[in-house]
Amino acid sequence: MSLTEKEDVRCSDDNTYGLVTGEVKNILTIDVEDWFHTNDFNIRKEDWSSYESRIRRNTEKVLEILDEYDVKATFFVLGGVAESEPGVIRSIIEAGHEIGSHGSYHEMADRMEPKLFREDVRRSCRSIEDITGVKVIEFRAPSWSIGPGNIWALEVLEEEGIKVDSSFQPFKTFLSGNSKLPMHPFHPVIEGRRLGLIEFPSTVIGFLGLRMPFSGGAYLRMLPESFIIWAFRMVTRKRPGMIYVHPWELDTEQPHIESEFPFNISHYKNLDTTERKMRRLLKEFDFHSLSVAVQNDGFPDIVVKAQYP
Repeated sequence: MSLTEKEDVRCSDDNTYGLVTGEVKNILTIDVEDWFHTNDFNIRKEDWSSYESRIRRNTEKVLEILDEYDVKATFFVLGGVAESEPGVIRSIIEAGHEIGSHGSYHEMADRMEPKLFREDVRRSCRSIEDITGVKVIEFRAPSWSIGPGNIWALEVLEEEGIKVDSSFQPFKTFLSGNSKLPMHPFHPVIEGRRLGLIEFPSTVIGFLGLRMPFSGGAYLRMLPESFIIWAFRMVTRKRPGMIYVHPWELDTEQPHIESEFPFNISHYKNLDTTERKMRRLLKEFDFHSLSVAVQNDGFPDIVVKAQYP
């Protein structure tokens, strides 16, 4: 994807977006997948039944913590989890949270052709909707895997009724992301047409000319708690911030299997810090679901273009 010079300026932390009412509404999201579903291991879905499922107990732990702090979040759920553990979905809904799709089987969107991606989105949404009876309107691709090389995926999501996507990662990792992506929520404009959805990228902070992740996953676990609180406070002075957590990240007793560097570190490192840091964030800041946070829009239009290798 490329941005015009004007739009590059818009991506700066020096600008304020989403403050129509003068109030920043921060978002808490939970990516509901089991410990062996992640792209850290790339275990085939045909082999998932060979591994111990811990998704129910871990999700219940997250729900208990959120209830303690009276916080409502957006849970991005794998369709495969909805199919195998419908009780988990019911527990989330009964606790008053909202549910979006995280795809069907944690397959990265940038490794799919458009037809397969559409089928994956449809299946995941249908699996969730069959339980909740509520139309799924929010989506997050596994491992933040929508970006410059598959910008068409946003159009597919729009056609499938998605109103808020959270799949952009505005920094580069081993798996995905791009440092030229916008850092703030926006309305994508593709080939002159404003899409009927909002893109809400993962939250990063501009620091000494660099983009530094801190708001979830291994970054949340590895970085000092004091830095995370400081960074989130800095970001949310100007724009909404979003935290993301996986239920398996609170599970220090999950099985240990070998994987390649750096995923052997990123998956297991500092699992014992997740709950403490999550509780500190919930104590220090107010959080909402995505649907609440985007009610008062105020987000800019940004032209996005396909960029291929």
